[in-house]
Amino acid sequence: MKWLVPRLAAFKQNHPDVDVRLSSDIALPDFGREDVDIAIHNGYGDYPGLESERLVSNSVAPMCSPLLLSGERPLRSPSDLRDFTLLHDMGPSEADDATYDWDTWLRQHGVEGVDASLGLRFGTSADVLNAAVAGAGVAIGKTALAVDDLRAGRLICLFDSVVPEEMAYYAVYRPGALEQPRVRVFRDWLFSEFAEI
Repeated sequence: MKWLVPRLAAFKQNHPDVDVRLSSDIALPDFGREDVDIAIHNGYGDYPGLESERLVSNSVAPMCSPLLLSGERPLRSPSDLRDFTLLHDMGPSEADDATYDWDTWLRQHGVEGVDASLGLRFGTSADVLNAAVAGAGVAIGKTALAVDDLRAGRLICLFDSVVPEEMAYYAVYRPGALEQPRVRVFRDWLFSEFAEI
């Protein structure tokens, strides 16, 4: 939703005849039981009985508001993280081993004296990024979701530490769904928008 909502007005302007209804469920919808044409899902892309196309790969990085780089205790090096609130994404994932979190980042970068169990926890990646933009702390954020905030300077990536994530964002739909013009138009639009990331 963080990435999609700001782009919807332009889609509706160009395609006023396509009725868009959004659901922000984190889990992949049950296409057989729910009235869903297409989903954007973060995962591995292997969904039996469904079609999936990779929209964009993703990376993760420590990121924060540029406001945290100045002040009485500026954030300049990984060891400075001990003076800042860590923001944690506690949302569900297809595989816990694919989750790149603060504990993993601190361990891989040899940072000591920072307690990764402390901080603020959020149920979605979008909430984590919104908290980071507000200056609430430092997040391990998904760069694909943060692209608008990074381009606008509301967030910055820290310590030259962008790490590719195993999972990616996929367009997921039932076989044959693209034969419906409205689904095809929305799918094609998604690909054109993600191509700019």
